[in-house]
Amino acid sequence: MAHYAQELYMKNVVSLVLASILVAAPAHAQTVNDDVRCLVVTSAVGEQAENEPTRKVANLTAAFYMGRLDGRVPATVAAALKSQPAVAGTAALGIFKACAARAQGAQARLRAESR
Repeated sequence: MAHYAQELYMKNVVSLVLASILVAAPAHAQTVNDDVRCLVVTSAVGEQAENEPTRKVANLTAAFYMGRLDGRVPATVAAALKSQPAVAGTAALGIFKACAARAQGAQARLRAESR
């Protein structure tokens, strides 16, 4: 049963990423700094993950935030990238979980709106 739940979760994340690519309008609930922080942390988690499910979630979540940042002013994104503090350990895990949850929330909203 756990494998089925994990597979369903991954399908939902993939749907979220595809929907975020198709819906190019930037969301303004988070700041550019928030989106950059999510991109940086989830990318790092994806690179360092020792198991495939975590790597997939991290990479798909990073793709979601990359899509959000694509609609932002490039100079603002560059400045936010340069100003990001180093994050590691428990703090990084907390950020990763919060960012993944936001991505899942966006997916849920898109699904609800498409019905």
